[in-house]
Amino acid sequence: MSEDLTPKKLKALIKFQRKFSLLKKNTDVINQKVYFYKEILMSMINNLSLCNNLKLFQETESMYMSILNEIKEVKDILDEFPDNISIKFVLFSDFNFLIVKLDTIKSLIVKFLNHISPENLNFIFKILMDD
Repeated sequence: MSEDLTPKKLKALIKFQRKFSLLKKNTDVINQKVYFYKEILMSMINNLSLCNNLKLFQETESMYMSILNEIKEVKDILDEFPDNISIKFVLFSDFNFLIVKLDTIKSLIVKFLNHISPENLNFIFKILMDD
């Protein structure tokens, strides 16, 4: 390295490192939330299918389909996210729009908890307590 590190270059490097660190942290948080929402959704589908196999929806078959359609609504929103969210995805997306989508997913899942719960009760506590 032939050039000296000037104070101006050093400040720019520090600014870049801070922005990158914040972006990495936000990407990790989004990844965790998407993974959790996919996991809780899968658990709800498993519980719904178990209830259907036990003939709990025998009198009202349309109830099973309506709950399944509600869950599909959440799945469609989740499918807009890649399996592993990268910094590149967050950079080229509107971060606030991603947060709004995640909040929408959470509110829909909480709303559908009235109809069908996940198999694991820890999921309910985790989503309601924002843990």
